[in-house]
Amino acid sequence: MLRIQQDEVITHIVEKAIQILVEEKAAVATFPTKFLVPFLEKASLEDSQSDLLETWATLLASAATNSIITW
Repeated sequence: MLRIQQDEVITHIVEKAIQILVEEKAAVATFPTKFLVPFLEKASLEDSQSDLLETWATLLASAATNSIITW
């Protein structure tokens, strides 16, 4: 059950991040795997009903546009 919940949470976060990027018509940049893997591992531990899912999605969208993370 935990694995299914984690998949649902990641799916929700990624879909919401895509929605944010589309709405903002943002140019998407690549970001390193060393950011993405730990990010998804930590985010997947949230409860599927948590209000923090929106925050995780916003952070992912920001990282995809290099708004927060610059390498």
